[in-house]
Amino acid sequence: MQDDALPREMEENEFERLYVETAPAIRAYILHNCSDYDSADDLCQATFTRFLEIQRQDRKAVRSPRAYLYRIASSVIADHGRKLQRGRLFTQRARHRRTHRPPEAHAERIAVRDALRSLSDRERQLLWLLYGEGFRHKEVARIMNINPASVRVLAFRARRKLRQRLGGTAGLDRGT
Repeated sequence: MQDDALPREMEENEFERLYVETAPAIRAYILHNCSDYDSADDLCQATFTRFLEIQRQDRKAVRSPRAYLYRIASSVIADHGRKLQRGRLFTQRARHRRTHRPPEAHAERIAVRDALRSLSDRERQLLWLLYGEGFRHKEVARIMNINPASVRVLAFRARRKLRQRLGGTAGLDRGT
């Protein structure tokens, strides 16, 4: 038996627990940013693979593994986007589940989707991390590798853009 067999096994158990707890949310975050189920699966796998590689190279404990995974996922998404730009245009989009909603709800959903698409990738990512994932400003700053003071300003500006595009719809003023 090797000296490092027990610690490695413990790391695997820790990783397995972390994966079970975070993979669905990481995949949803990636899917939200790439809109392709197959790519989301691949990018989620790449996120966890990169996390493992980093952990094995630099055996330091990560202060917030969940936030660190989101940071890695953001990098993986950016890498993926660059690959698509260099290659061909992204042609497949996620198929939206069809539900029985009143036409007004469908029109509202389209308006929100179009308003979100009008934001930059960075603004969408910031709002998703704040409101979709519930991260605090400091955590978002770490994930996006920006100054913590910038998060509040960028979120304000992104909400203002959304409000303008949605015609002053209420509910966008709440801060975190």
